Amino acid sequence: LELAEAYGIQNFEPPGGGCLLTESSFSGRLRDYFDVENVSGEARLVRSSLLRHGRYLRVADKVRLLVGRHEQENNVLNQQWRRAEAVHFKPENFQGPEAIAFGPVPDEMFQMIGGILARYGKPHPVEQNTIEYQSSSSKGTFVLHTVVPEETIKEMIV
Repeated sequence: LELAEAYGIQNFEPPGGGCLLTESSFSGRLRDYFDVENVSGEARLVRSSLLRHGRYLRVADKVRLLVGRHEQENNVLNQQWRRAEAVHFKPENFQGPEAIAFGPVPDEMFQMIGGILARYGKPHPVEQNTIEYQSSSSKGTFVLHTVVPEETIKEMIV
């Protein structure tokens, strides 16, 4: 703006953002992603393009979770998880977001991931809530036992 004033330019478009790299939320995700990323080729490209979608959580030292915020993001995650070499999670019998996990996701972590989906979803107060999961090598369902507290999730968000 000072330069425009110095040259007497009065009618110009104001400078704007628009670049994801200047957004603090995205640059934090990208920095975290490069700290743990261990795949190459198409999976690496797909994973990096997915960083602009959903909530990005660091659920363990080497495991990251992307949780959809609305139907459009859920659709993107559902369409891209295979190409990203990720594990896909979605509520089977209640309304809620879908998620994909990057990294070595042990079975013991499934309950926590399901509990995060329940926190952002609408689990049944009385019925058993179940979560579907699928990776390139396995698929199944599990019964959800707990909802992850919001404070815990806030600590995981990057």
